Amino acid sequence: MKTILILVSLMILSLGVTNLKASDSKALTEKGNDKVLASENINDRLSEEEIHQLELRVFEIRDMDKSELTDEEKLELREELRDIAKTFRRPFVYIGGSTILLVILLILLLR
Repeated sequence: MKTILILVSLMILSLGVTNLKASDSKALTEKGNDKVLASENINDRLSEEEIHQLELRVFEIRDMDKSELTDEEKLELREELRDIAKTFRRPFVYIGGSTILLVILLILLLR
């Protein structure tokens, strides 16, 4: 019984993958030609007025007639929208299902 339990736990360990994703502590944002260090927390970075200005810019880009733009202009707009999206993104931590099973197994074994 003990050997089966050890083999099962080793199998779970060998097959389990845990992904961890979090933002960089010193992310770079571009404003014009200047690169500015941004802090981790969105509330520290942007005031309400700046958030409102970014939202207005997103709506402005959405309502544009993009059929008359060149490929380079479209690429610039796409990159600007990605930068705005990165500004609003929050870090998260993802824990795989096999890791949770391993923790539960360890709790049961060590109890």
